[in-house]
Order: sequence, then C-alpha cells, then structure tokens
Amino acid sequence: MRARIFRAAAALVLAATSAVVAQQPMRDAVKPAATGTASIAGMVVTDDRDARPIRRVRIFITSSDRVTTRTAITDDAGRFSVGTLTAGRYGITANKQGYVPFMYGARRPGRPGTSIVVADGQRIGNLTLKMTRGSVISGAIVDHNGEPLSNATVYAMRYGFTTSGQRQLVPSGIGMPTDDRGHYRIWGLPAGEYAISASAGFQSQMASGVDITRVTDADVKRAMAEIAMGTSRPGPAASAADAPAQPRAGRSVGYAPVYYPGTFTQSQATMIKLGVAEERSGVDFSLALVPTARVHGTISVPDGFNPQRLIIQLVDNNPSGMPLGVFRRTSAAADGSFSFSGVAPGTYTLVVRGMPTPSGPAATPPGGGRGGPIQMTHYAMADVSVDGQDVSGISLALQEGMTVSGRIIFEGTATAPDLSRVRVTLTPVQTQGEVSIGGASTQADANGRFTIAGVTPGRYRLGGSIPSPRPDTQVWQLKSALINGNDSADLPVDLQSSTNDVVITLTDRMPELHGTVQDASGQAAPDYQVIVFSVDRSLWPALRRLRSVKPAADGKYTVANLPPGDYLISAVLDLEPGEWFDPAFLEQISRGALKIAIGDGEKKTQDLRVTSQIP
Repeated sequence: MRARIFRAAAALVLAATSAVVAQQPMRDAVKPAATGTASIAGMVVTDDRDARPIRRVRIFITSSDRVTTRTAITDDAGRFSVGTLTAGRYGITANKQGYVPFMYGARRPGRPGTSIVVADGQRIGNLTLKMTRGSVISGAIVDHNGEPLSNATVYAMRYGFTTSGQRQLVPSGIGMPTDDRGHYRIWGLPAGEYAISASAGFQSQMASGVDITRVTDADVKRAMAEIAMGTSRPGPAASAADAPAQPRAGRSVGYAPVYYPGTFTQSQATMIKLGVAEERSGVDFSLALVPTARVHGTISVPDGFNPQRLIIQLVDNNPSGMPLGVFRRTSAAADGSFSFSGVAPGTYTLVVRGMPTPSGPAATPPGGGRGGPIQMTHYAMADVSVDGQDVSGISLALQEGMTVSGRIIFEGTATAPDLSRVRVTLTPVQTQGEVSIGGASTQADANGRFTIAGVTPGRYRLGGSIPSPRPDTQVWQLKSALINGNDSADLPVDLQSSTNDVVITLTDRMPELHGTVQDASGQAAPDYQVIVFSVDRSLWPALRRLRSVKPAADGKYTVANLPPGDYLISAVLDLEPGEWFDPAFLEQISRGALKIAIGDGEKKTQDLRVTSQIP
C-alpha cells in the first residue's frame, strides 16, 4: 500500500531558529568507551494472538551515534536486560534464526525502528518486541535433462528502491545452495512478493575460462571409432592466451541464470506472494543451456610495459540483476594476446589496466601516498557483442589515463589536522548498462596537495574525509568538492580530460536540523519519518541533500551534516525502505511540505505537527 502522507502545511509549528551553537573543543584522539548507570530491559514474544515468549533471541542495543553496541540473549521466559548504559538514544534490534529481524518501534518487519531515550541512572523496563516467524519458499532445481542439479545457488528477490530512485529486484538475503537432490529451502523471509532466481556452474565456468562442450550420441560414436582405428592422438595442452580462436566441431555451452518459472528476464519472472509465516513448496524449475563462445584479442603496449602484468577484465553490461557479478579476469601472453572462454550471449565491455614495469629496486609505483593503493596509469576499453559465435581479431592499444589533481582547504574554528591524513576518493557514477573501470583513492601530502592518475573518461563524484575509528570523533565534514568549478559532492561531474582545478573543502561548521514531531493532540509521534530534500528538483539525486530520519520515542529528531540551502520537510507514515529516493514520491509529498532555509553552520529547530491526511 502506498505510504500515507500527512499534510503539515499550516499545522507545522515553526519554532524559532536558534543561533549557531558554540563550538566545543575539537579532538582527534579516540575517546575510551564510557560506562553509565542506565539500563534497558524487556521481553520478546511471538507476533500472534497467543503471544508466547521466544528464547535465545539475540538483542542488539546500539547508541544513535553507533559508538556503543551492547548485546544480550533472552532467557527461557523471553526476557533480556542490558545495564551500564550512558545517557543517550538507543535502537533495539532482535534477531533469531527462523524469525524475521525486528527493530523496536517499527510498524512492521523491514521498517525503521524507534530509538529509546535514556537518562543517567534511568531504568527502562517492560519493553516488548514482537517477532514474526519467517516465511519459507522451497523447491527443486533440475538440469536440462531433468536431473537434480546440486550446488546451484538460489535467491529470493524482491523489489526495492536504488539510490537513483529506480525500482528493481534485489536479493533478500544470501543465496541458498541446492543439496544432492537439487532441493533448496529459503527461510526467514518477511511477508511479501518474491521472484526466485537460480544459477549453477555458469559462474565458476566463466571464472575458470573453461569450455564445456555439448556432446551428442553421434559425437561419442565418432570418437569411439577414431580410438578403435588409432586415428585419435592426444596432443600437448596449449594455453588459452597463446592459442588463437579456431572453429570448433562441438558447440560449447553453459548454464545461464534463470528466473522462475524458466525465463532469463526479470520482467517475465512469476512473483510469488507469501503471507505471514507461510511456507510455499513446489517452486521447481530447470536451468537451461545456452551457447557460449570464446573472445580473443591482442593488446599493444607502450615501451616499458610487460603485457603479462596487465589486468584484463570482461564485464557484463546488462547483468540479469542477480548478485553474480559477471566480472571475469584473465591474463595476456608475452605477445599481448588474451582469450576468454565460455562467454554467454550478451553485450560486454573489455577493460584493460596497467602501469609501467618498475625498472629497479628503488622504483616506486604510482600510488596514493602513505598507505594508498597503487594507481594503474594506463587503460584500454572496447565493447564486445557475443551471440554464441566466437569473437576474434579484437585489437586494443593501452593509453595513458587522465590526471586529477588539486588541494585541500579547511574552514572552521577548530585547529586544522595533519593534511596528510585526508583521504581523497574519486568514485564513478554509472547508470544501468554502463560500465566503469572503478574508482581510485589517494592521500594528500603534508601541504594538502593530491594527485590521482590513470583516470578514465566518465562521470565521477569526488570526496574527502579524515578516517576515524569512531563516529563521534569525526570533526571535519565535506563541505564541497569542486571539479572545474562544479560541486561533485552533490551531482557527478563529467570528466573527459585531465584537470588540476580541483578544490576539496572540509568544515567543522556543517548545519544541523532538529525538532519534534507531534500529533494533533501535541503528543510525540515517533511512528513518522521526517523527509528533508532540496527545493531544487535538479538536486534530488544529491544524496547528502536528501535525508530520511526516524524520531525517537519522545518525537525528537536530528538531521546532522546537512549542507546549507533551501529545503522541503515533511512527516510521512509507513514508507517502504528507500522509497524517498523515488522522484515521483518526492514530487507527491512536495505539495504538502514546508519550505525552510538553512544557513552555513546554522543549528536550526523545526517542529512538525501532523493534523490531516492526504488521501
């Protein structure tokens, strides 16, 4: 059911905007975990009319800043207790095999929970968490001959929202293997609709680069006749890279990933609807063989490169949506030739990365400075279409990548830290069907300068941070990451040539928004989610300007590290996870949302009172 959206409009109570909170002394050192005097206790029961205690449930109690996590296990009466807690806000999660994980205060499994506010010395007891026994889907997987297929991997997949607002099938948990009878059983599923997918052999075949040839009865008879006549002779093995692609008498095949009841595409998959604690058996289907091919080519390299040290990858441009990661790797021969075997029909991108071979023991490969990864300086790419026939004659030339360089700036009242601690990341941003070679990272030098080499053309986000083992010690936050004057921290920047016009700004004065969500009677309304998003629709894909937070039990909420700007804010009930990334949803709630402005370093209070419902 579509989330019910409650209009804030005139009933939204606009509290006075407070002045900027005085900065407290900043420290980079890690603080020891504190021990307090508060405690939280409760019990876990089944979510049905005849509620029964559940024993051996693992309880996680986590502070809102994720600095403190305590665990407990329920006793035979389903009770738990955790003490020595410091004052603060805590989320409570219950987990037990066979049951759906549940967060205290959630309206249903899979929804965000409500945190508990605890004061020093306070003892909170009698909390109740209700867990639902998970649903089950089971069946059998057979091969193309109807024989049981063992060690196939089966996934239950359901629709969810990506950060780009797309709705697509994603796995609900890890893949389950089939046993020696081809049987599988996926358990612990929340109620909902699922597509079932399976794969077997195909991924390992692709990873190993081995051809599997389909043999007919006629092939067997011919081979036996050759052996009897002495015309069949074994020959020396040849490497896949050294041997050119040649026509083959047999046809190589492989098992392709399949959706129930036997389709290769998501859109044609049959969705299975599960009720609460329902077990659905007999979801049986077979995997199909598809023709596979060899992909063969040659890479030419500049002087100073060793072809055998190149990284060569074949990436699927249109994966089926299953978490198989059709992403294979091979190596080249001394003459630069390479080969992939067992490639299924589809469109792919060949990606080659490399760097000059060090000329001596003192040679230092390009890298990210202290502790940074080695940067590949050269690349080559080519699109490949495979239709079941071998592909040969591919020629690639290694070329030097782009260079992105710039400097770090600090703004704020705290003492600037060691500049060489700043980690700079360049992350590719791609849409479905696009292939990116991958991101890169480096560390700045003592003067705050940095250089990333070997960058390939594409769209990127640039980031900067100071790694910290604890969230409460992260003083400096990313304010902006300008590439040629465009802020890539908000929207990706298209890079087509090298640049040294890069400026990363870190600040200790990021704005903060907080307030209280109340119902019509003035009582705390923790069931709602607060959605904050930019007034500018072109910035809706900017994740740091699109935030969803759940109020605590007292109705109070906080949105930290929000960039300055003009925003819309709304209180929403019963959202699907990630639904706020959907532009259509943001468009809908924008009509009843309140407009607010947040200045640089401002600490703003905004209370919300929910009074009426949008039909």
